[in-house]
Amino acid sequence: MYIIHWKAKYLVSCFPTINVNEYPGHIGGRCLASFDCDPSGPKVCVTLAAVRDCFADCPNAADEVTPFTECPVNKVLCDSRMRRGCGKCVRMEERDMQCSDRRWRNICSELEHFKCTSTDNCVLPHWIGDGIDDCADGSDEGNKC
Repeated sequence: MYIIHWKAKYLVSCFPTINVNEYPGHIGGRCLASFDCDPSGPKVCVTLAAVRDCFADCPNAADEVTPFTECPVNKVLCDSRMRRGCGKCVRMEERDMQCSDRRWRNICSELEHFKCTSTDNCVLPHWIGDGIDDCADGSDEGNKC
């Protein structure tokens, strides 16, 4: 059991957007170094690269769902607009390599931009309060009073 757990931790370290603690029971069990879609149900395993890639590979979408809605300290959320309800947490210095969506890259340097509360995103003034969560944390859609 120790060897399996070590292998899972080693392989997860190769995929920096995955945190074993976010998916208890899904990594390192009967699927060894893969992701177990439902540890208490029929055995369905997907590769770790498929976890939080904004495409549901598991029949129950467990590879995209996480109980945590915000990124941990020193990480930012990216690719959240590509598909609603998904995205990935990456370290700031890995943003350009790990993130596909770069729409917010230069907006922060423009005048009158809105800096999102808990993500590293910035949005244009006309995106505020438009009913679309451009920040991925809802801060551009909150109370503006």
